Amino acid sequence: MRFKKLLFAALSVFAFAACNDTPESPYNPGGGTGGGGTTTNGFAYINETFATSLGAFTTQQEVGNYAWKHEVYNSNGYAKASGFANGASQNAISWLISPSFDLSKETKAYVSFEYVINKGEISAAATNHKLMVTSEYTGDATTTEWTEVDFGAVNNNSWSFQKTGNVSLPIDFIGAENVVIAFKYISTTETSSTWEVNNVLVTGEVGATEEYNPVVNKPSIEGENLLENSGFEAWENNKPLGWGLTVTNGTYSQSSEANSGVASVLIEGNASSNKRLASKSYTLKAGTYTLAAYFKSTGDAAGQFRLGYAKLTDGVVADTQNDYIYITSAAQVPSAWGQSYESFTLETETEIAIIIMNSKYGSGASILVDDVTLTTTDGGIVEGTGSEEPETPETPAGTYISEAFTNGFGAFTTQETVGDYAWVSDAQYGAKASGYANGASQDAESWLISPAIDFTNETAAYIAFDYVINKGDASAAAANHKLLITSNYTGDVATTEWTEINYGAVNNNSWTFHNTGNIALPESMMGKDAVVIAFKYMSTTANSSTWEIKNVVVASGTGATPEQPETPDTPDTPAAEAGVFDFTNPEGLTPSVERATVAAGSAQGACVEFSDITFTNGNVSVNVAQGSASTPVRLWTRTGGDVELRTYKNSTITISVSEGTMSSIVFEGGKVGTMSASTGSFSAGTWSGDAQSVTFSVTGTLNIQKLTVK
Repeated sequence: MRFKKLLFAALSVFAFAACNDTPESPYNPGGGTGGGGTTTNGFAYINETFATSLGAFTTQQEVGNYAWKHEVYNSNGYAKASGFANGASQNAISWLISPSFDLSKETKAYVSFEYVINKGEISAAATNHKLMVTSEYTGDATTTEWTEVDFGAVNNNSWSFQKTGNVSLPIDFIGAENVVIAFKYISTTETSSTWEVNNVLVTGEVGATEEYNPVVNKPSIEGENLLENSGFEAWENNKPLGWGLTVTNGTYSQSSEANSGVASVLIEGNASSNKRLASKSYTLKAGTYTLAAYFKSTGDAAGQFRLGYAKLTDGVVADTQNDYIYITSAAQVPSAWGQSYESFTLETETEIAIIIMNSKYGSGASILVDDVTLTTTDGGIVEGTGSEEPETPETPAGTYISEAFTNGFGAFTTQETVGDYAWVSDAQYGAKASGYANGASQDAESWLISPAIDFTNETAAYIAFDYVINKGDASAAAANHKLLITSNYTGDVATTEWTEINYGAVNNNSWTFHNTGNIALPESMMGKDAVVIAFKYMSTTANSSTWEIKNVVVASGTGATPEQPETPDTPDTPAAEAGVFDFTNPEGLTPSVERATVAAGSAQGACVEFSDITFTNGNVSVNVAQGSASTPVRLWTRTGGDVELRTYKNSTITISVSEGTMSSIVFEGGKVGTMSASTGSFSAGTWSGDAQSVTFSVTGTLNIQKLTVK
């Protein structure tokens, strides 16, 4: 959910900075949540969570005295290695070594685990964080001959745990009796990182004798598969039947490299944004479901995937902030077909679409997916649903343009006639134009222009699209957000004669998309062979808005011309119960904060700094003050583009309401527990009580993505 954007008048101090991440304990863990590794259908030779100790694993220090150790954060245990000590990076080589296990009965074996690599040099992730295997362990890591296993090591500059997926152990060790794996950590005086590991599983496909324990916490995959065309065998018009709902934003194609049958689906990757392939709509009963799929990499580069679902309302996502539910973290796609599965529970009857994501953390690599199943023993499809594709994705007959703008502009082009504030494509919000930059409104005129359309044989045609106009002067909605058309496009918007089309432009001071309906195109354009449509955005130093457009359709047929609506009243101020502050979208806060731009090649990110700032939403205010902290308050942009609020030891956060009292405050993020409250009860990021104001004294680094006040 996004909220009001105002100018920087309310800011006491702000600055863009090429920030150094300098919390008081630079290499504190982020406390990832870890929930069990990806497994196969065989038995677990090793199943170590590191929840309470290092278990049967041992450690050795080859260089330095910086050993692997066991740590617990927010009730989550893990093994941790770091070469950062005494305020500086140190030379270190440290080993975390498994007990031996017997693969003599196996034909295949896999290792999977969850990990964080953070800090240090991102490009050294694979070099300094190695997974090793041997069948001739001498008892001394330095005298043992090891084989390195590529697990796709990635430093995401984040404390969020990620899953490796099933990583195949080399064939040389299949059939061996005394196999040992090890995690080798390396740091130097020039660069050191933190490596955290948990939920280590070594599994096989054949199974083991009774002396080995079966995999624990394995989700049940019993029951009938509910998904149609789950093996991607049936295709029509380059689309797998039962897949490709509007929730889909990725590019996909049929592949003959299959886990079973003759076909699988290839989902193309993108290093800048997550790409989704979604199923058709299914309305499911309340119950527990297991979602499973097989994955395989397409080449040398290993992508990453996630499994999940989208909550739907009549076939579409109503709340883009909260209705995408991912049940697995991003995990590496294995080089050989491997299965991942996870369970989730629906408390009530729910319409959903299954989502297979190619994560942006896979560095743009394409991935193969096959044999997706959804099973349950206590739920099922609601009778009378799930047999038809939803109406929304259907493309009207005689369609000339159908463009979502969530994966680029397609055949549309852009021109800037005033300023440099171009239209951009957003994977969630479509085409987006804004003249708000550098903390203020700017003079801007930017055009989004369709390809030429041949209406030679048409007597009537229409355009329809979804849009949001928000922020700025609501009375300027029609004047600054124009839909234009021409049959004599010169290639230069400034020298072209345009005709304006009234589509009922309205600024509702809201981020909720609404549809124009079918807007009739002028009769004068029918019979013409080169008709061009354009969206023209304008702003000034006195007034700027945000315009978002998606799902543009131009098709033959009749439409209507809407009446120009009256300028809406400003919505009532929301009550304290709606006090949501989403720091991942700083432009949507009140006051708005333009996110810092991360320099190319930066491993640190960038930030905007404040000594004191107060955000408001309705009658709720959140004051964040540096106080006696050595580091200012920061809205931090990570190298991947994610934003969070960071505060440091001895800073304060004061939350208050102008009327009534608060009963609940929930902080969400990587570290949200290191503070104490002036009143009420606070634990693990959640405050409860009855107060008009509460001050939180920060006792360590906080990474806050969102807070909700009720």
